[in-house]
Amino acid sequence: MYAHYEGYCRYALDLYTSTIQKQGPIRGECLRELAILSLREEFGHLKHAADHQEIWMFCTDRLEALLNEPIVFPSEKVRHQNLWPGYLAERASTMGLPTAEIDQHRTVLRSLVTRRNDIAHGRQADVKSIEDYQTYESAAFDVMYALTISIVTALDAQSYRLSAASSRDRQDTP
Repeated sequence: MYAHYEGYCRYALDLYTSTIQKQGPIRGECLRELAILSLREEFGHLKHAADHQEIWMFCTDRLEALLNEPIVFPSEKVRHQNLWPGYLAERASTMGLPTAEIDQHRTVLRSLVTRRNDIAHGRQADVKSIEDYQTYESAAFDVMYALTISIVTALDAQSYRLSAASSRDRQDTP
């Protein structure tokens, strides 16, 4: 069950960012969370800049240029990390996706990851009953389903764009 949960969630999030990238929106026209995610490597270089001149140039020139380019997402390099619910919620949040189902099933998902680790390290982790297994299955499928719906909805409505998010907010305001 863990392999399905991890594999699908990682695949879905990668598909979301690659689909947005293929659609080619300008970085500055995307949600702040997505723009920040796409600039993670640039910000990493800036964080280590010791030269105040370099920081000034980034803030006054480079950032404006980057915001006017099509959005590009760095590949996620850390694939060996387990998909703990806190990590999944953080990844979804950095993409502007809701995390309610992850939060709702946090305890069961934590237990699922722990059981996976126990099995991977040779410790016994028996499933005592079908009900125990169904608890993990239900939580994993709820999260995978909710993630799918939020991604499809975001892509269909292009709610990853500031203009779509602004118009949605205006519609929600009485």
